[in-house]
Amino acid sequence: MSNKKRRMIFVFGSFFCGALLLCLFSTFQKKAIGAPIVIRGYFVPFVFGGISGGIIGFYISKIKEYNFV
Repeated sequence: MSNKKRRMIFVFGSFFCGALLLCLFSTFQKKAIGAPIVIRGYFVPFVFGGISGGIIGFYISKIKEYNFV
């Protein structure tokens, strides 16, 4: 598998991990304050968690590429 393809898979995996993590935290927060748990309330955490995870994954893959770690 090429290095570019491996990096893209890592970034997409990081995107979904970030989205899942922020949605999980959002669920805990909604339960704590007694807010209704509806799918519509997870759009923003999914998007921002995914973007954050994707950016972090991208930079981690760049660091690994240049062997700084």
